[in-house]
Amino acid sequence: MAVELSVDFSEPLPIFALGSVAMLPHTAVPLHIFEARYRQMVRDCLAAAGDRGLLHARAIALSSCHGSPRRLRDVACVGKLVQVQPLSDGRFNVVLHGITRARMIEAEAPEGDRLYHQATFEPIRSEDPGVARGVCRELHGALADPSLRRFHVVDQVLGIVANAEIPAQAAIDVTGNALVHGDEDRYALLAAGDSRAQGTIIWDHVQRMRSLARAADRQSHGHWPRGASWN
Repeated sequence: MAVELSVDFSEPLPIFALGSVAMLPHTAVPLHIFEARYRQMVRDCLAAAGDRGLLHARAIALSSCHGSPRRLRDVACVGKLVQVQPLSDGRFNVVLHGITRARMIEAEAPEGDRLYHQATFEPIRSEDPGVARGVCRELHGALADPSLRRFHVVDQVLGIVANAEIPAQAAIDVTGNALVHGDEDRYALLAAGDSRAQGTIIWDHVQRMRSLARAADRQSHGHWPRGASWN
């Protein structure tokens, strides 16, 4: 039975900052926690759950940094710990599962005994699921191009966008996580507030993949000049 994860936005959320966009909603990322501030963060999140289990642990905002000097971006992916492995030296191996996009309202620097940043956030809500389902149909049509079958990841995401039992927004997020590379593009995908904009970003990356596949096809043996190769 599927378990629905929820986030309490009434209080500030701890921020785990990375140099890139590592997680989108409906995806999971493994993290090795070794810095003192983040070890404290994990302990605090677990303490909030008490004996009730991970479902009641405090949510974490996985944020990315940019610019010089480095500063937090406005939109983060808020998730919850779904696996925690404490290590004997105080470090942790954890898995964080993304739940929703959220916009930072006010950040709070470390203060007192708290070593990590935190901030108040507001969730970025998904719109009409019918729009997201339409985006999934369009992505399925684009990904069904035979020239893309050389990319193994395409077979995986085709099954996801075609599965009506998977919520359309989840299918878009998983597809984007698999196909969109480059930190600026991944942040644009995270910050996009509607599935139509998210689909456009993914579509652009599919077109790049298609161009690469067709260029590779033009360099196949049948197109080599006699007695020569493209190498």
